Amino acid sequence: HIHPGGAINEMKYSSTTCTFVTAGADKSIMVNDARMNMRTIVTFDSHKDFIYSLQVADNFIFSGSGDGMLLVHDIKTSELLYGLGANAAGVRCIEVTEQLLIAAGDDGNAITYVFD
Repeated sequence: HIHPGGAINEMKYSSTTCTFVTAGADKSIMVNDARMNMRTIVTFDSHKDFIYSLQVADNFIFSGSGDGMLLVHDIKTSELLYGLGANAAGVRCIEVTEQLLIAAGDDGNAITYVFD
């Protein structure tokens, strides 16, 4: 099992770190090394609600949950970098470009962050 804590609702691949990132119904994010038979190298348990959305860009994981939180984790350092209150309700969609982070969800709004 690449996510033994429960159902996987999102999975993304990071070519930068050669890892598969999964978000599960157990409110956790797991980073699995594709070069080591999908061995889990780090688990993030920072979310307090069900994880609905996931994006990976370079070595960063962007995840949104049912309580409106958007979290940013660093795969390489295994750290939680930011906790952003992105929506009044669940964060269902996340898009990342070189310059923007956009999150939208159950409240019908989208919020945009500009990278410096």
